[in-house]
Amino acid sequence: MSDGGQSYSRDLDLVSMLDGIDDGRVGLPNFQRDFDWNEPDVASLLATVLSGWPAGSLLMMLGRPSFFDLRNFEGSPPLTSTIQYVVLDGQQRLTSLYHALKGTGRKIWCLTVDRALERTVDAELIEDALTAIDKEKFDSPLVQEQVARGELLPLHFASNAADFYEWRDSIVSGLPEGMRDQVGTKLSRLYRQVLANAHAYKFPAMMLDNNLEPAAIARIFERINKTGMRLSIFDLLVARSYRDDWNLREVWLAARDEEPLLQHFLGDDGLVVIQALALNTVRDIRRQALLKLEAETIRMEWDKYHASTLRACELLAHFGCRGSEWLPYSTQLVPLAALAAHYDLPGAAPTIEAWLWGTSFTGRYNVASSTVAREDFDILLEVLAGRRELPVYRLNLEEFEGASRRNNASLWRAFRLYLAWNDALDVITGDAVGMIPDDDIAMEPILPRLPQGGKDTPPHQLTLAQVIVRRESVVKMRRRPVALRSPGELSDAALMSQLLGGLELEDLIVNPQKVVALRFENLLSDLESRYPGRFARLMREDQ
Repeated sequence: MSDGGQSYSRDLDLVSMLDGIDDGRVGLPNFQRDFDWNEPDVASLLATVLSGWPAGSLLMMLGRPSFFDLRNFEGSPPLTSTIQYVVLDGQQRLTSLYHALKGTGRKIWCLTVDRALERTVDAELIEDALTAIDKEKFDSPLVQEQVARGELLPLHFASNAADFYEWRDSIVSGLPEGMRDQVGTKLSRLYRQVLANAHAYKFPAMMLDNNLEPAAIARIFERINKTGMRLSIFDLLVARSYRDDWNLREVWLAARDEEPLLQHFLGDDGLVVIQALALNTVRDIRRQALLKLEAETIRMEWDKYHASTLRACELLAHFGCRGSEWLPYSTQLVPLAALAAHYDLPGAAPTIEAWLWGTSFTGRYNVASSTVAREDFDILLEVLAGRRELPVYRLNLEEFEGASRRNNASLWRAFRLYLAWNDALDVITGDAVGMIPDDDIAMEPILPRLPQGGKDTPPHQLTLAQVIVRRESVVKMRRRPVALRSPGELSDAALMSQLLGGLELEDLIVNPQKVVALRFENLLSDLESRYPGRFARLMREDQ
């Protein structure tokens, strides 16, 4: 692959790569996560390489970049001033191989010689022949005796062909004369069948020039298939804002640990905080804009927008949103976090509620969500300043009629969230949904689970055919469906809270379409009464 001469592919020799790590010429971006593979991961990789099988590709940068600082691999010497390669993707694999073949890790990886030669070499055989020995135990008389007899080969004694044969000759010369030929022949066979695979091993690699724009690096990471960790925009911003006394990843992890709500809504990185900052400064949250933010701006403004993002999450939680999986669109959090830097969100709750339901039920964030977030931020600022009104959100009956979790997950999440916010009561137990723990809550159909021919979604899978209940009620509803219960068994309050007011139970069997239409009308009526003038039906002439 080539991109204007700034990237190309080539094969990289493994032995040379490990020597480069050992010489301080091959480094890592300072924002890379720490090495975290466990023994089974390392054993599997070693067996793959020693068998000569493919172990994925690498993403490399030529020379020292100007956009971010570097660090050395775990267990390797400090980097020199002359950098040959920077490993953007492949840290876990190369660190594993470096530790094993150079003897720099917490364990000494060894091959049991006889086991590795039992049959034709394959990865399963080699993995079974590998053993990891604690460094303290490696010097024990028992282990050293096995090594001296040529029964156990520490892999770091064979990091290249010359080292191996030097070790083999020293082992053979120390054996009784009657054993020398047999052990020497066995070890030579081990080299030809197993170790030579590692010494001739090459990783396919994508090579990038070190003058590539950060946005280009981010896009390449999104498009290339990789076996290691994905480099995110947040990772690049960690690099861009890095200073010896300030690390964006560390301050983010500290904020997340202090406020678990941030973990529920933001997951593994704090990009929303940076997006809220960008929305208020450069008025743009697209990739290119984020990567052009000044490092000093990120450091100076972090506390302000970390706090505003937390306030946005708290308001959503008050609405019944239990985390990112409950939010109809993840990008909806961005304008709220940016807005919280200017306004008291609880005081603006009616406006924010109408905006949240309007954008969710009309699918406004389905396309160009970054642009929509900027537009909505401007709209909300104008509305809260009293300079305009929210737009009228027009709900489309046809879209609701065919919506299911599978074909329209955002609408499904929006409806679930609306029920939770509406103080829904479990239709079977009468329990308030808001009091049900996260792991005990479910959406369950009220229409019978009947087989459906053709391409249409089965009625019971439709979003408007489901209610929010605790899992105990799911079991009861499946044993005796709602349609087979008497009207007195289901409280009117529970049905109203789940937008099922006016439901005739017989319609659940004889007229599912009527049930779906009733649910839509109840939703629209509820929105219109709560937010006069802000919601309406989408008429055909409007489409």
